[in-house]
Amino acid sequence: MSLLELAEHNRKEANKLLNPKTKSALGQFMTPAPICLFMASLFDNIRSDVKLLDPGCGVGSLSAAFLDRALSLGIKK
Repeated sequence: MSLLELAEHNRKEANKLLNPKTKSALGQFMTPAPICLFMASLFDNIRSDVKLLDPGCGVGSLSAAFLDRALSLGIKK
């Protein structure tokens, strides 16, 4: 299971526990995996020293997609 698959599972489980009206009122949105994959695909020149600022506060889907992308490109520390 990839990091993104795990994050996607956690996102779905967390969404089941949250009140939709409260989420809407607070502007909460957990990015789905397809959007995370698209955003990660925009990185094509990843070097071994990376600093990534993930704007989310959710389950880490954006960071997981980036790490999966970096690994698929053969980036090693």
